[in-house]
Amino acid sequence: MSRPPETPTIVRHASVREFLDRASDYLGERETEHNLLLGVALALRDREPDDAQVWLTVEQNAAVVGAVMRTPPHRPALSRMPADAASAVAGHFRTIGPPVSGVFGPAEEVRQFSDDYCEPGLHQTRLKLRLWLYRCDSPPPAPTVEVTLRSAVRGDQDQVRELLAGFHRDEVSPPPEDLQAEAGRVIERGAVVAVDNADQPVCLAAIARRSPTGVVVAPVFTVTEQRRRGLASACVAELTRRQFDQGVSFCCLFANQQNETANSVYQKLGYSRVCEFEWWEFDDV
Repeated sequence: MSRPPETPTIVRHASVREFLDRASDYLGERETEHNLLLGVALALRDREPDDAQVWLTVEQNAAVVGAVMRTPPHRPALSRMPADAASAVAGHFRTIGPPVSGVFGPAEEVRQFSDDYCEPGLHQTRLKLRLWLYRCDSPPPAPTVEVTLRSAVRGDQDQVRELLAGFHRDEVSPPPEDLQAEAGRVIERGAVVAVDNADQPVCLAAIARRSPTGVVVAPVFTVTEQRRRGLASACVAELTRRQFDQGVSFCCLFANQQNETANSVYQKLGYSRVCEFEWWEFDDV
């Protein structure tokens, strides 16, 4: 006879490496949905521990049932987890801290967290962004539009910086502190650009991070005057094909649900919806 489930407990880990040792098997079971936690943790694994960061596992009956990371200035990011686990995470941040002003993750989990974290009369919840997570398991067809595509190179860094700035303006999301340095990292990770007649980048598709067997495509951005020409579709298709050529098992990406054009483009390229993600903000009343 199986024993009843225990109350979920929260374990805070002293380092990213310790977190991965405990959580990687659980996160890897649904690698696509956990691309953010896995990708960021793998990128930070060999750095010195940062006391401002929070790396948690939620455990029940000696098993991991959820995971959370907080890397300031970003909001906590939640993995898939049962409702009582999300409630336990909310209780942890509410009573032990540090206080948070929002949350990001799979829709059901972040709604449960928000309901339990925010106290009536003290907080007001606000949905900032609703996204679809997409996954592609095979190379897409070659683009049919006339476009010149190439790899972004170091000489493109200023133009890539401007494309990144445009992306963050459109998405109303805070850019990295050093956008020039981020442009360099985007180029190093193997971005694809569409260029104009002067060989200047006017559209960008990049790799945001890597998980154990997949990659996350982001950001994707086209300058305003070059839109509706199929450039973003061509860049994403080429970047996706290159990743499969390099041996990844899948590519995934997020799309704002309000951007009907982007959602249509990704589905035509063979990206299928996996689940819904949401970003909630908490405002003091």
